[in-house]
This record gives sequence, structure tokens and C-alpha cells, in this order.
Amino acid sequence: MVRESFLHSWEGYKQHAWLQDEVTPLYGTYNNGFGGWGATLVDTLDTLWIMGLKKEFVVVLAALKKINFSSTPLDTVNVFETTIRYLGGFLSAYDISGAKYPALLEKAVEPGEMLCVAFDTPNQIGLLSLEFTRLSRLSGDHKYYDAVQRISDVSEHQQNKTKIPGI
Repeated sequence: MVRESFLHSWEGYKQHAWLQDEVTPLYGTYNNGFGGWGATLVDTLDTLWIMGLKKEFVVVLAALKKINFSSTPLDTVNVFETTIRYLGGFLSAYDISGAKYPALLEKAVEPGEMLCVAFDTPNQIGLLSLEFTRLSRLSGDHKYYDAVQRISDVSEHQQNKTKIPGI
């Protein structure tokens, strides 16, 4: 039943929103609220693998070449959503497929590079540790880990200076 539900949704996405962020089920059109880089396509990679849909997985791999993270029709990009959907999607697919597809890691570096600017602000961002630490380990480039580690260092330094120390 879960597989049939997934396949129904997947077929709808392929028919109405291929390479777009998401399908709008009531109208059969698409919405590009996550940068317009095919969020559902990337998000679905690990599910395709888990469900044994390897042929579909390979079709998506070929389509990933068309995703260009250097431009977006949006005025702003949500850092959290971009991290979990794109960076997390590529990394989880890379890991779950046994690192057999280097293109997934190569694609993960693209949003990783783009997202690095989020750390060059006075407030920085602390919710990205998992994805950025994993990207550093897999790519061998420690700049991603260094960016999130700076946030952890500040948090550790401040943790006993709050109204409830340690929180």
C-alpha cells in the first residue's frame, strides 16, 4: 500500500512537474517555492533506492545534470529548506546507494558552495551541522565543517550565560 501510494505520487510528479520543485495536486501544475531546482526530484532519490526502483533512480541521476544552482527565479532562497532538500537529498542518496554514484556528491557540493555564504553573517546559522559535517567528510573539504563548527564554538561558550545555564 505504501509503495502504491508513493508510485501514484511519483507518476503525478513526473507527468505534471518534472524538474520543478513540486506538483500542485489540485491543479496538476507545479510550484517552484524551493529555488526551482527540482526539490521533489532530489528529495525522492533515497526513497527510489529504498523501494528498489533502481531504473527510476538512474533516470533521475541523468536529469540532475539539468539542475543549475547558479540561478533561481526567486528573490530569496530559504537556507534551511535548501539544506535539507537539496544538500541532504544528494548526501542521503549518495550514502544509501553505497557511494556508487560520484555525481551525487558532486551535485551536493553545488548547494554546499552556495549555502556557505549563510555563515558569513553576524548571526550565522546553527541548524545545518549534520549536512555540512557529512559534506566535509565525503568531499574531503573541511571548509563546510569549519563553518558549522564556529557556530558550535559560540554556542558552547554562551551556554552557561543564559537564564537557564546549559540551555
